[in-house]
Amino acid sequence: MDEGPAWQLVAGADALQTLLGWLDERGVRELRLRQQLERLVDMIQAHESAQRSWLKTRAAVLAAEPSPAALQEVRHGTC
Repeated sequence: MDEGPAWQLVAGADALQTLLGWLDERGVRELRLRQQLERLVDMIQAHESAQRSWLKTRAAVLAAEPSPAALQEVRHGTC
């Protein structure tokens, strides 16, 4: 008995490449799925790269900001 579509998350371009390797091109549906997913690989890799870059930049900004404790010391004149 069919319980409807099953959804899964493919976490990143590496996992997508693995999935593409599993798909059997002899099957009509798998071939079509493979073709559609192959169109997305470059876009996913570009977004992953942009996200890593943004996270590094954000971490650097947060590291450069004074801590709340340091701000409180300055506010109360204890430093």
